[in-house]
Amino acid sequence: MGSTWRYKTYFILFLVAFSGFYLVPTFLNFKAQREDLQKQKLDIPWYHKVFPADQINLGLDLQGGIYLELEVLFEDAIHNQVDLTVSALERFLEEKEVKGVKVTRVAKSDTIEMEFSDEASRSLVEGFFLKNYSEGYHKITKTPESVPETAPSAGLQVFYKMTDAQRVNLKDQTLNQAIETIRNRVDRYGVSEPAISRVGDNRVAVELPGETDPVRALSVIMQAGKLEFRLVDETPLKEDLATSVAKARAENKLLDDYSRETVEQINDALKGKIPEGTEVLFQLERDPKDKKITGGKPFLVKNKADVTGDMLKSAQVDIYQNKPVVSFTLKATGKKLFGELTEKNVGKNLAIILDGNVMSAPNIEEAIYGGSGQIKLGSGNYDQLLREAQDLVVVLREGALPASLKEATKTIIGPSLGKSSIQKGISAMLIAGAIVIIFMIFYYKLSGVVADLALGFNVLFILTLLAIFGATLTMPGLAGIILTMGMAVDANIIIFERIKEELAEGKKVVAAVEAGFSNAMSAIVDSNLTTFFIGIVLYQYGTGAVRGFAVTLMIGIATTMLTAIMVSRLMMEYLARKAKNQNVLSI
Repeated sequence: MGSTWRYKTYFILFLVAFSGFYLVPTFLNFKAQREDLQKQKLDIPWYHKVFPADQINLGLDLQGGIYLELEVLFEDAIHNQVDLTVSALERFLEEKEVKGVKVTRVAKSDTIEMEFSDEASRSLVEGFFLKNYSEGYHKITKTPESVPETAPSAGLQVFYKMTDAQRVNLKDQTLNQAIETIRNRVDRYGVSEPAISRVGDNRVAVELPGETDPVRALSVIMQAGKLEFRLVDETPLKEDLATSVAKARAENKLLDDYSRETVEQINDALKGKIPEGTEVLFQLERDPKDKKITGGKPFLVKNKADVTGDMLKSAQVDIYQNKPVVSFTLKATGKKLFGELTEKNVGKNLAIILDGNVMSAPNIEEAIYGGSGQIKLGSGNYDQLLREAQDLVVVLREGALPASLKEATKTIIGPSLGKSSIQKGISAMLIAGAIVIIFMIFYYKLSGVVADLALGFNVLFILTLLAIFGATLTMPGLAGIILTMGMAVDANIIIFERIKEELAEGKKVVAAVEAGFSNAMSAIVDSNLTTFFIGIVLYQYGTGAVRGFAVTLMIGIATTMLTAIMVSRLMMEYLARKAKNQNVLSI
């Protein structure tokens, strides 16, 4: 036996020892132990630092959890985009000091209405608009079908509608942004190995393995996260605002709730009774025990936000008067605007609005130039408020969703189902492995034992690579390992049959083994390479479980090549060279 053989042997022994060492955290489930100890605020044992932190994660189908499909409501993003265009036009009018021009978004549409008092201002504004936004909008003629909710004007009216191409681009962009925002929120939320993917043209699938609190998870994921600071309008009304809201509900037979649709209907009913450019929003009151909404205090606020969450720099949980609150700091631009806003409106109330609900409306006692403030969370026990504050910080830090989400499907997979899946998967692996081991020993005798040892090393290496890459093992992944076991044995069968042919032709054992491996290798490489390419295609175009299967399959092919080319050959060469009778091999 030469030095090359020894080096290869040392290399294989090193791989086996390294694999055993690397898989200790997986077999002893160090991650769950650490989480339990951290929850109990206990010290983590020293030996956790000795072993790697990586381990194989179990997928949703193996450990239970939550599967969600969320529908992205694109109209919100489209309306926001049109509103941004309107704001840009308003800034242009302000810079050029153009008077007598009104620019608005037609309610519930993607159409911009421009109203001019003379041709000169029309030419100026339309010129600016066409120069900067001609690719996203096209001019339309007003008809009851095209712009149904506009009043006739005495001046010049023109309408620009978003193009279909712009809507398609915006939808695609919105969906990608929604996926990224959800991913960031879930990562911050603390679920290990979440899977977030696009489903069709308008849905996002979210898998949260191990998650046991679906209500809280949904709250964090689906909260729009739109933060605004708007001045409270204190114009005296003919009657108390709460009375006006109650009458609007009664006269229009509106639901007694505070949903987005109902609030819009209330504002539609109050048109003409509240000042133009304002709307009614509510500060919700909740039951401290079950957090159900029990009422809402109305506020009359300006339509336009003076400072938005886009200008937020940081948010964190603080304690104020023995209650958790969310403290925030604004970026430079927001700090300047916030300073100017508070300076001009000392003595007035400023509403802090999150997702259309008034969180608080503190009085501006003095100008605030530092660009920082607090969001209070209402009533409740300390732990509940702390958890709400932590979730709100996650939402604010990761930014607002580009569009609202609607729950399409929700499946809660219980731990018992996960445990059952694991048992069935492991049983399938053990049965498949036992059949292969028995068959190989029965048919190929001592050489069959070599094939079985190589098969064991193969599975060990697959698990190690899964742990190193932090991959998630799913039920299709287990199927991929079982398939790999079959392919690995198939490679050994091809080699053994070639060795038999060489022995039948009268070659000595050592020569037959060398010739058998050399002649069989091209067939083994060809078949495994073809399957590997199929795995690449599955990974590229598949989603979720299909990808998990593809990853396991590709890793399995790589380890199969290693065990077939190196491990099996080393052992067979050892047996051949140690054989007393060079004409007989146990195969």
